[in-house]
Amino acid sequence: MSERKVREFNRREKELLNAALELFSDEQWEKVTVAQIAEHAGIGKGTVYKHFSSKEEIYARLILDDDQETLAAFVEMLAGNDDPVAKLKRILQYSFEKFGDDSALSRVHFHCKQRSFRERLSDSVQQQFVDREQEFMDLIAPILERGMEEGCFMPRPLYQAFTGLEAIFNGTLLMIRNEDYLCSSIDQPGFSKDAFIAEMVSFMIGTLTGRVEPIT
Repeated sequence: MSERKVREFNRREKELLNAALELFSDEQWEKVTVAQIAEHAGIGKGTVYKHFSSKEEIYARLILDDDQETLAAFVEMLAGNDDPVAKLKRILQYSFEKFGDDSALSRVHFHCKQRSFRERLSDSVQQQFVDREQEFMDLIAPILERGMEEGCFMPRPLYQAFTGLEAIFNGTLLMIRNEDYLCSSIDQPGFSKDAFIAEMVSFMIGTLTGRVEPIT
């Protein structure tokens, strides 16, 4: 394929992904069809399959590309030699600000976490998700390890730390999407969104520093 054709192929692929993301902003986003994506991009339906084998692969590509951008942002934020607590706070704050809404990208991220979705992907695309998740772990693990070595974080297996942080993070995002932070089941006023995120970041750090007992 000539260089010009490669550029054209990549441009058309980007147009398809942008069109899909625009359509996924609708509440009925999961009902969007490949034909609708093609029409919105001004491209024939058959052309879509030259780029993606299925709608699931479009979902996957959107998230894999976005994860790559997030990784790049993390690398930049983690530059410097400040303490592990400060580094982790920056990552958490950035992640909540990026995903703490009901945007199309946020919805697709949650959708792509489902095992049933992953199992419908080709082996090669499934492996891309595994590789990307490993990249995130490889980036964050040294922060946790250094924090444990320096006594900032309670010692525990890394898988416990990762699993606990991810569980709290995903649960917090769901509460934000449902606006559950606006009310309380006890006799206390609800949080503002920013205050709720700040509280959850503090809680997540607390699970590592020892203010919350580690999982046993």
